[in-house]
Amino acid sequence: MDSTERNSKPFLDLSNPLYKEVFFLVAQFLSGTPCQRAAKALIEELEAHELIPERVNWLGQTSPQDFNSFVSASFDLTPKGLGDLNLFFDF
Repeated sequence: MDSTERNSKPFLDLSNPLYKEVFFLVAQFLSGTPCQRAAKALIEELEAHELIPERVNWLGQTSPQDFNSFVSASFDLTPKGLGDLNLFFDF
């Protein structure tokens, strides 16, 4: 396998919704730090690859949404949300 083949396959199974939420938390975290360009780049990548968790309406139908829409719907998550995860892990 050459380097082109290795780089074309995703490292993670991105169909797992947990990964989308982790990406969101990382982007939120970066947006509250001096790393604004990294946050912007990650958000652009998440939107381009449709890695923002989908919106679910009251009928159970899903549709894609952009990062800002997801942030608005996630009112209980703040940019420091990723830092709060240390409560769940023993480092």
